[in-house]
This record gives sequence, C-alpha cells and structure tokens, in this order.
Amino acid sequence: LYYAFRFRPRHDRVMLCMFLTLVLFFHYNSMYLMGVTIKRLPFQLCNIASYFYLIAMVFNLGKMFHFCFIVNVAGTILAIVAPTFSIGDTSFWTMHYIIEHSLVLIVPSLVMGLRIYPRVTTKSLKYAAIGFTCYFLFAFLLGTILNGYSAETGEKVNYFYMFDLELAFDYFPFLTFAGNYHFSIGRFEIYPIVVSIVYLGFTLIWFSFYMLVKLLYKIDDDHLELRNSSIELYEKITNKTSRRPKEF
Repeated sequence: LYYAFRFRPRHDRVMLCMFLTLVLFFHYNSMYLMGVTIKRLPFQLCNIASYFYLIAMVFNLGKMFHFCFIVNVAGTILAIVAPTFSIGDTSFWTMHYIIEHSLVLIVPSLVMGLRIYPRVTTKSLKYAAIGFTCYFLFAFLLGTILNGYSAETGEKVNYFYMFDLELAFDYFPFLTFAGNYHFSIGRFEIYPIVVSIVYLGFTLIWFSFYMLVKLLYKIDDDHLELRNSSIELYEKITNKTSRRPKEF
C-alpha cells in the first residue's frame, strides 16, 4: 500500500488511511456482537486506539496522532511479540486479536509513512508523555474501582496488564518481589511498586521506539541525499558528454 500510494495526490493518501481507520474501528466494535461485558470495554491501550485514530483523523489532530504513533505502535508491537492467546488457537477471539493488532500497527505506520502528518520531533515526546500519563492514570483508577466491585459484578479487568499479578509474573518472574508490597483502601487493593514498574517500563519502551524512528529518519535522509547526489552526478556526466563535439 505504501509503494502504491506514496506518490499519489494527498486526497488519495488521506482517503486510504481514513478507510483503514474505519476498518479498524468497525472491526474492534464487532466484538460486541459476542455480547457486552465489563471486561470488553475499550480501555486497553490497543483497544482504545481504534477510537483515538478515528478522532485524530476526522478532526485532523496532528499532535494527538503523534501520541498515537509513538505510544500505540510501541504497545501493539509488544502485544504482537507477547500475544495473550494459545498458539494454534483459531477461535473468534484469536482472529479478532490478530486482525486488530495488525491494523493498530498498520494504520499509523501508513499515516506517517504517507506524510499525512509531519515527522515526529522532540516536541512529540511531550505529547506522548502527557497522553500516556493521562491514559495510564485513567486505566489505573478505573481498573482499581471495577476490580474493587468484582464481587458484585463477577468480572475483573486487567487494564494495561497491571492487575493480573500472576500473568505479569509469568512474563517477568524476577519482579515477584513487587507483589509483597500492597495496601488496601476499603475494598480497593493497590500494588504501588507493580504499578510504578509498569508505568516506567512502558515509558522506556515507547521512548526507545521513538529513538528507533529517529534513527530510521536519519537512514532515510542519508539514502535520499545519496540518491540525489547520484542523480546530480549522472546529469553532469550526461550533459558533459552531450556537449562534446562529434568526431569525424
């Protein structure tokens, strides 16, 4: 898609990205055909991306999309590397997970690659930090409240994977010590070290992704400069040859 659309008019490039954004939005919400539950509310980072992308594209919010590009792409790469389904499983939820996370990766990559919005800069880190911090606090507070009432609702949530300690420690067994430090406020239980590690750990991940993108920008610029130099040199040689008098 990138190679097919990279030199097309801006209108065509925007329409392609808008179409894929809508595909992601409708695909994510197709899960509600299987029923609406508390656990299926769209507050995981990759789930809420389907709403963030659409809002940013419809209202042309470049700063918001820079946040999405840095934070959501870093998050979905992590979800692809460490998927939460069994290998060989071809159930509805597995297929939904694979298609959703593929689109969460593809849409912002195409939007930025096709120059719908300018390249990310150092200022983009500010948008990413503010946006991620706001999202993280929201997910932490909502998850704590919902899990506090799980006895009544019969459902627990695991927003940003900071509430299911068993799953977290399966991935990172060296962090089991963090589960020893917790306190309760009424029915609400909080693990401050676990929450802090998740926040700081993912901040490091999306910052590393930003640095990788900047490196790719530099490689692309160097390649373009080398290509332009080659073209310029070729034209000079060609012009010099064409001006040489013919020998009889």
